[in-house]
Formats: sequence, C-alpha cells, structure tokens
Amino acid sequence: MAAHDWLDAALARLPGFIRCNSDHTLQAYRMVTLRILRCLPVDPVDAGRGDLLRALCTAALQYRGSQTTTMPHRIISVGLRMINTVWGDMHGIIDPAIAPTELRAWCGAHLEQPDAAWLTQNALRSQGPRQDCEAQRDHFTDHEIEAMRAVCRNTRDTLMLELLVTTGIRISALCSIAWRNISLSGRSFQVLEKGQRLRDLHIHSNLHSAFADHWTTGQYVFPSRQGRSHLTARHMRTLFYQLADRAGLVGPHVHPHACRHTVVHRLWYAGNSLAHISRFLGHESPTTTSKYYLRLAHRELISHMIIPWDTLKDRDDEPVDVSTTIASQEPTKSQNAQSHRNTQEEAKRQRNAGRCAHPGCPAV
Repeated sequence: MAAHDWLDAALARLPGFIRCNSDHTLQAYRMVTLRILRCLPVDPVDAGRGDLLRALCTAALQYRGSQTTTMPHRIISVGLRMINTVWGDMHGIIDPAIAPTELRAWCGAHLEQPDAAWLTQNALRSQGPRQDCEAQRDHFTDHEIEAMRAVCRNTRDTLMLELLVTTGIRISALCSIAWRNISLSGRSFQVLEKGQRLRDLHIHSNLHSAFADHWTTGQYVFPSRQGRSHLTARHMRTLFYQLADRAGLVGPHVHPHACRHTVVHRLWYAGNSLAHISRFLGHESPTTTSKYYLRLAHRELISHMIIPWDTLKDRDDEPVDVSTTIASQEPTKSQNAQSHRNTQEEAKRQRNAGRCAHPGCPAV
C-alpha cells in the first residue's frame, strides 16, 4: 500500500479515537504522520515496534539545529497518539501502547548521547510524569518583556512584540492581519483565529502608537518581501527567535506561544476573573484557560493570595520577628490610663443624654 493511500485511510478513522474540532487538527496529524512514514525503513503495514520508535526519533531529530522548538515536541506527542490509536487498531502492532517512558528509555539505549539528550530536553520535555510548575515556567516575566522591547530594531519588531504580549494572538493569525480590518479610531480590529473563528481585539494606547508608527499603504500589516502576500508563520517565528536571542533569553519557555500564556498570567495577577480572561483569549470555556494556560506553582499561588488567618505572611518572604511584633501590639501604661478616662467620659455622656435640660425632670 502506498504511503499516501495508507495515510488517507488512517486519517479517515482518526475521529473515532480523538476529538477533531477543526481542519487544523487533521492537518497537524497528517503532517506529523507523513514525516514519520518518510522515516520508516519498511512499509507501514509491516512496521514493528522498534521501527516506529526509530522513525519517531528520526523525524524529531531532523529539527535539531533549527530555530523552532515546537515541532520536535509536536512530532513526539502527536505521533505517539496516532500510533497508539489508529495505527495500532489498523494493524494490531501496539500491545501494550508505547509509553513516553519507553520512548525515553529507547533513546538512551539506541541513540548517541548528544541526540538522546537533545530529544529529552526538547521533544520529550512534557511527556511522562508532570514536573513542578516552577521548573517548567511557560510564560515571560516583565523583565524579559522589557528586555525584548529594548532590542527591537524597527517598527515591525515593536508591533509584532506588542501584539503578542498584550493581545495573546496566535502566530498564525498574527502574520495575516490586514489593514482593512483595523480601525484605529474605533480602537479595535479583527483577526481570523484557530478554527476559522473571527476574534475582536482591543487596541490599547501602546498598541495604537505601534500601529500608527508602522502604518503602510499595503494590504497586510506584515507583508512579504515582494509585497504580494503576508509573511508566513515560520518567518514570524524566526523573527521572534531572533528578537529573543538579541535580548539574551534562554529556556524552554522562549517561543511565540509563551506570549499567550504571559497575557493570561498578567491579566490574572491584575485581578481579572477567569471567565473574562477566557473570553478575552477567545476560548469556548474557562476550563481550557485554567487547564492549559494558568498553571501556578504553590509558592507563586500563595504569594498572590490574601490569607486572613496567616498573620505572619510577608510578600517578600522575609523572616518576621515575632517578639517585636507582639511587643509593638501591647498597650503601654499611659495608653491604658487614657483609654480608661475615655471610657468614663463616654459613660457620663450616655447618662446625661437621657435627662431633660430643666433641673428636677426625670430621665426619659
């Protein structure tokens, strides 16, 4: 069976195993599965467990040395799901299913150490047991955002960064923004987001200035070099990685989609409700926002909570001298005497309040 025929048959059975809400999901599975098929040494019907493991790692390793950090992880996660569902059901070769821990062990046993280490850091970073949220931070800090703003070389970089870190727009929608959909006077614009859904975005003061400085007479906000179309999503990602490199940012959180996570965290810390943040991002349910975007470490969560019974809680986590605190709260002798005099005067006023002004009149 030809690879494309087998792929069409597999994708036709995919909705029976996973939820496919849009064509974007099917395209992702088609692209990843096709890359795995190209790395298979045998026909997909005759592929064994070891062949699939090697094909998965080979397909992910093709991105070693490139700017992208999302494709290796997508190949492993989507590929494992595809193999463990449709592939295994069609040929009965996955029993039991391939687990991420097995793939990690196979990499260590069959690949050279640099390749295995790169796969573990990039493609397998979120597979397997969940790590502490603080160790896998998925958003930028305010200091990192300001560092990127400081190294913007032109109005295009400034507008790109401002859109990413203040609207939470996806990179695929960012590259195709057209001037005709922007109303600077109305302080709003529309973009075509994931699932072919229109999303209204607000133009705040900084974004208004960035749009005005970058205003051109072309059709698209980010036109291609020839001017006949817009920049591709891959080109926009490259521009973002170059900006992050100039700012000296490193880590697994340095990628364009982390800006969307950053917007969620900044809005949450500003006091916005989860329901409003979810609508701001264009999510169908607040559950999506809380599950995939608002992941707080316990220490980070406590530092932003108001705990009325924790009298020793300090924002800067500095030690509190309990003896000094208690001593400062104890009243002195002069304070006790003054309080006693005030109490007596208040009681006298209350007694006189019930009497008539004429002498000899009984109290009311």
